[in-house]
Amino acid sequence: MKDIINNLNTHNNVIQEQLDKEEKLIAKYEKLIVYHQKKAKKLDNQKLYFVNGIVIPLAEKIAKRFNLHYDIYGPFGLSAQTSIYWSDKPVFNICKDNTIKITLYPGDYEKGQIYYWTGEETNQYPKGSIGELNYYNKVKDSLPLDIEEIIKLLRGDRTLLGEEICNE
Repeated sequence: MKDIINNLNTHNNVIQEQLDKEEKLIAKYEKLIVYHQKKAKKLDNQKLYFVNGIVIPLAEKIAKRFNLHYDIYGPFGLSAQTSIYWSDKPVFNICKDNTIKITLYPGDYEKGQIYYWTGEETNQYPKGSIGELNYYNKVKDSLPLDIEEIIKLLRGDRTLLGEEICNE
């Protein structure tokens, strides 16, 4: 019987050593997973999204061209509606001061699609509904890729853009 017990102990000791090696490997790979998850998160944080990658560069481009200042409102709602307002004042009130604006919506960036609010609205979604509250009654169209065409779409006080645009 002593031999049987010794065989059992010997067998279990060998198995335990193998288990210990496997646990060490698991711990090593868990540390690697955590390391790579942190690295991936840092990379993901460097991605440009709608506001930082599209809205701000467009706002800056037009502001620089016409010597204007801008402010960005949004994104709002499920549609991520984001408006850019430009003014000739460094600090301005969008309700009281002369501004021009455009409201943008994300699209399929791979296809070069961004949308803008045309200024028209529908009554497709009833007042107070989720659709209405999330701006789905606003008619959207594809934003042109040409900056000159985008400038033509800007609404508001067009004198802020200068004579060349106002005479079109």
